[in-house]
Order: sequence, then C-alpha cells, then structure tokens
Amino acid sequence: MSDYRLMSTRHRPDGAMDTPTAILLSAEDEGDAIDQARRYPLENFVEAADYAWLVDGSGTVVCAFAVAANRAA
Repeated sequence: MSDYRLMSTRHRPDGAMDTPTAILLSAEDEGDAIDQARRYPLENFVEAADYAWLVDGSGTVVCAFAVAANRAA
C-alpha cells in the first residue's frame, strides 16, 4: 500500500490561494488512489474549495478534480 494525499485549493476574492488540510488515502496503486478520490464526497471536502489534488508520496500531482458547484471540469 502507498500513501496518497487528497488536498484542496481555495482561491480567495483577493487573489490569494489557500491549501487547507489533506485527507490521507492508502491505495494499492495510482489507479486505486484515483478511484478512491473520485468516490470521496469532494463537494464536502472543504468549504469553498475550487479544486482537489491527488498527490503521491513524492509530492507529484497525480490527478486534479474541479469541486466547486456548477463548475465544468
């Protein structure tokens, strides 16, 4: 099992960006981690989050998800 982090990004009206806490996922491989992230209720991840990022143990972004309501991915 490998550890992956599901992190969010929130853009504030003043142009600043926040990266709040991350959710730790243990997955068999990258595909399993992506499947877990897709099943996670992203709309409830962080209030006003714009995107969620799936990051592997080395810090490489594996996948990104648009999470804001009414936003096209």
